[in-house]
Amino acid sequence: MMSFVGFSCEEDEDYPMQMTFEKYLPNDNKCGVIDIVQNEVVIVNGEEKLKKHIVCENVELPKINFVKHSLLLVKGQSVSGVGDINISLNKVDVDKYVMDVVVHEDMTTAAPSWLISIVTPKIKDTDVITLNVSYKNI
Repeated sequence: MMSFVGFSCEEDEDYPMQMTFEKYLPNDNKCGVIDIVQNEVVIVNGEEKLKKHIVCENVELPKINFVKHSLLLVKGQSVSGVGDINISLNKVDVDKYVMDVVVHEDMTTAAPSWLISIVTPKIKDTDVITLNVSYKNI
């Protein structure tokens, strides 16, 4: 009698799994982000899509190895000044992620828009990222 053992192409992973990431653009960048809906995560997996979403004058964007990495973009609007933004990204299933964003408002009268741009290990364009945004006063 023969028995067959199936092997998965992916390693067994325990979920949820905290993902590592690095900031891409500094908060005081000279670039504009266009064609992005507020409070939605945009997955960028190539130079062409990057140039579609980020426009810089006289600033060279840092290079991203899109074979191994993805760029995630999120923008939003605060009702008062923004002091800091905390981000966590967790993989909760094979193709599902949750990004939690806490915007710390400093109670000034300015109501700026904010931008998150982080480089992560590769995330497929078809993967689902659920975004949770909350605001806290400092």
